[in-house]
Amino acid sequence: MGIKTSTSRDNSGEISAPQSGQAVVNSGSSSRDLLINYNAQIAYERNSAKGNPGFVIDTNFDIKNGNAVSYALAGVLKTMAANTSFDTGTAANIATSGKWGIAILTYDGTTPTVTWAQASAAMSYATEADAKAALGVLATLIPASGFAAMGYVTVQSDAAATWTAGTDALAGGTGGTPAQTTTYYNDPTLNGTFGGWQIGNLSGTVITQ
Repeated sequence: MGIKTSTSRDNSGEISAPQSGQAVVNSGSSSRDLLINYNAQIAYERNSAKGNPGFVIDTNFDIKNGNAVSYALAGVLKTMAANTSFDTGTAANIATSGKWGIAILTYDGTTPTVTWAQASAAMSYATEADAKAALGVLATLIPASGFAAMGYVTVQSDAAATWTAGTDALAGGTGGTPAQTTTYYNDPTLNGTFGGWQIGNLSGTVITQ
């Protein structure tokens, strides 16, 4: 089901970089930012989980949802069966010394997908907070068209070894050099980066009256 779009006169004030679901600060008029974030919220509501997937480790290397969960895809409500496996692949790797990597978990009704921040070079975020700050900023960490956001996962490498998807287990698993830490986030907003923001003033204070 397509989203209908109005044909409106755009008189909503100064144009600035649109959010479009990304963690980009808008500094246009409050009217324009309201429109941008309203549209971002529509995209989120129509393409995201509507319950708790209950993500957990799946046979050492991959991820599964422990709960059956409803989700919307292009506005149509569907159900993802429990224990659907999200393959972490074999390309992603994280630098040694306890560095962090991050991936989003999305679903198009057929293919459960794990998309890492990058696969061509080792992820090397110093902290989990640094990894989460990439959500909505890197193109790889924004849900692709036709996929519903289900959540995300962070992984910390061993203190003395790199971590490679499909070779080294997630935390709690067996195989290779397992991750020190794996944290599963049942958060389709992707840490608040997918969907609309509250509208604030130029100081970043939410407008309430």
